[in-house]
Amino acid sequence: MIACAAYALLHMGLLFSSQVFEVAPGLSVWYAPAGLTLGLLILLGPRSAFLVFAVNALGALSTHDSGSPWAPLLFPLLITLYYTGVAGWIRRCHGSRLLPGSFRQTRAFVLTLLLAPFGMALVGTGTSILTGLSPTHGFARAAALWWIGDMSGLLTVIPALMVFVAPWLSSHRASDQALIARAGITTRLFVLACLLLLTSLTAVFLLDPSFRFQALSLCFLPLIWICLRHGLPGATLAILLVTMAGLAGLPLTPGTHEQVIGFLFFVLTFAGVGLGLGSAVSRRSLAEAELASNQARLDRVVSGARLGLWDWDVPGDRVAYNLRCAELLGTPLAPLEPTRQAWDDAIHPEDRAHVAAALEAHLEGRSACFETDYRIQSGDQRVRWIHTRGSIVERDEHQRPLLVSGTHLDVTHQKQIEAENLQNERQLMQVQKTESLGVLAGGVAHDFNNLLTAILGNAQLAKLDVPAPSPPHDALGQIEIAATRAARLCQQMMAYAGRSPLSPADLDLNTLISDTQPLIEATVGKKVHVEYKLSRPLPLTRGEPNQLQQVVMNLVINASEAMGNQTGRIEVRTAILALDSERLTSLFQAPALPGGNYVLLEVSDTGVGIAPDLLPRIFEPFFTTKVAGPGLGLAAVLGIVKSHGGALRVTSEPGHGSTFQLVFPVIRTAARSELRPVLPAPDYTWTGSGTILVVDDEEPVRNVIAGMVRSLGFTPLPATDGLEGVELFRRHSGRLRAVVLDLAMPRMDGAEALRAMQTIDARVPVLLMSGFSNKLTLDQFAQARPSGLLAKPFTRLALQQQLQSALAACPLRA
Repeated sequence: MIACAAYALLHMGLLFSSQVFEVAPGLSVWYAPAGLTLGLLILLGPRSAFLVFAVNALGALSTHDSGSPWAPLLFPLLITLYYTGVAGWIRRCHGSRLLPGSFRQTRAFVLTLLLAPFGMALVGTGTSILTGLSPTHGFARAAALWWIGDMSGLLTVIPALMVFVAPWLSSHRASDQALIARAGITTRLFVLACLLLLTSLTAVFLLDPSFRFQALSLCFLPLIWICLRHGLPGATLAILLVTMAGLAGLPLTPGTHEQVIGFLFFVLTFAGVGLGLGSAVSRRSLAEAELASNQARLDRVVSGARLGLWDWDVPGDRVAYNLRCAELLGTPLAPLEPTRQAWDDAIHPEDRAHVAAALEAHLEGRSACFETDYRIQSGDQRVRWIHTRGSIVERDEHQRPLLVSGTHLDVTHQKQIEAENLQNERQLMQVQKTESLGVLAGGVAHDFNNLLTAILGNAQLAKLDVPAPSPPHDALGQIEIAATRAARLCQQMMAYAGRSPLSPADLDLNTLISDTQPLIEATVGKKVHVEYKLSRPLPLTRGEPNQLQQVVMNLVINASEAMGNQTGRIEVRTAILALDSERLTSLFQAPALPGGNYVLLEVSDTGVGIAPDLLPRIFEPFFTTKVAGPGLGLAAVLGIVKSHGGALRVTSEPGHGSTFQLVFPVIRTAARSELRPVLPAPDYTWTGSGTILVVDDEEPVRNVIAGMVRSLGFTPLPATDGLEGVELFRRHSGRLRAVVLDLAMPRMDGAEALRAMQTIDARVPVLLMSGFSNKLTLDQFAQARPSGLLAKPFTRLALQQQLQSALAACPLRA
């Protein structure tokens, strides 16, 4: 409603103003309502036609004096219908946004201002003749005056509407509104100057015929300046001022009809130049504003992407770059000053060759682009990784490169992540390799232990039938010694695999080291001094004494051999450490271990140390730097430590010795375990009687154990597997003295057979034996517990002691 009222008031004001310029009844040389009508229909479309008709009819009724009652309605209807059609054609072809627009839009707009009033003049004059309202000056003159009035109204009103009103009535870009608003502010002072200058020139044109043509020419000078300075808004105001000043002066000066026509042609020329030049300047201003906006957005994108931009002038050897590029290279920002040499100087010396090779390959056409990663060493000695990519963007007529452009990107963080991932992959591969070798070593040791059981057992049985001393007795003794050594090697292989048979106990490392001390002193050379720094009291840890003693011996022997024939010192130290998860991960690479208290076993020496390239390999099985040796000592240490839930750390410096640190979890209770059976003192004359069930799937092993049992006075009852063993146990349990049962067997393993036998008769003692298992611990058998454990290969004496102990614990079977 407010907009309608404003339009009506403006229309009525322009209508009464146009009467000032009437040259005949109903004809004015400046009819501004026509321009307001067409401008409103262009901006708002046909929906505003009813409002236009109503306001035009109201204006005609208020100013009509022809005496015809239908004239105030007929001519407003004709004007509304005609200009609605013209506005519809303009909106369909070019839209409502004509100024500022393209050159095609501006040309169409100017032609519309010239031709549209001509058609209205013909229609209006013809209607006047047909309805009896004959024009006073004849048809041609009346039509010309009508055309001049509407055209002058269109020239003065529509450009102002397009420039100052259209941006706020439509959803045009903000840059258009900003341009118009900026022009509106800057033209406040300009309007006063233009009024004075153009009004003066127009007055000279009207009042002094001798300067008429000079004044017309001089009007174009301020117009051009105004268009260049203020664009279309300024041109619109200049056209309005010149037209209004001229039209106001025409009634005041005596002039001919030709003078009026000449002035109007001048106005047409003036308007065409002003609108065309002003539109071009405004379009350029908008394009520059849009370009600046896009450039600002691009700068924000580049800044957000942290990209360094560079541009290398190849013939002039000048490099231009942005601030981020200067930050990456660590050089001051001085565009077009640095040369390629300054760039090369910032590259790490070790990477300069391959960067230069990659760049030359691209310049010579051997690569599609220049792309490489290299290091930059800043003035603060901090090394950063840079990814550079560039390509030739300009060549001369001989296809030689003139300009190379590209980007720098800091990829230090990505390189660090890649290095960490590579390290993790290597660690994972090492773990998988260790696990695979462990499975292989455990499998080989298992089969080898079965063979050694047969060899060692048969040798001992044969010695019983051969008198000593004699050559055959000595030969069998050598076989026994060799088999024992081979068994010890198998134990190391199974220790590396983490599958050694265990009989854990709660033990004190200090006591274990003290018990091992005589063996240590006898093993190391006389030039080596062993120093003990044992922390007392020391909490208990849970472990297998024989294996932990093997760990101590292996580490001490390794330290002694590291000093060769030189004088040196070995230090064996124990302590208690409180380690959290972070320290366990960083120091011992054991993230799976929980934080808490740990017992430390440390063995250090003053030997030759370990080379950095060899340090990661010392725990690999069969790797050794010695002239002779299986290379399983440290591999067995690592396997034993892991099987005890501990962790290991090695530090070494060539020429300054090595330090091995082992940590084992502290148990909460200090009570000694009674799980490890106490064997009686060896009695080589002990024998027994009765039947003993021998269950093993390996025939050689089964036969040699049966022979041992027979040599001890018992009658063996052999079984080939667990199922047969359970069946024989069910039939003969009443007369069985004991059972010797293998753990790993097909169809039914030893654990299942043990539970089945104890269900039948739990009073019969069962001895479990195995050549390889990571489950051979008394802790595993909480419900069905065996009476003893035998680790293959075992001797006849070991079997005798286990049977003697088991039968002593079962007096009903003794």
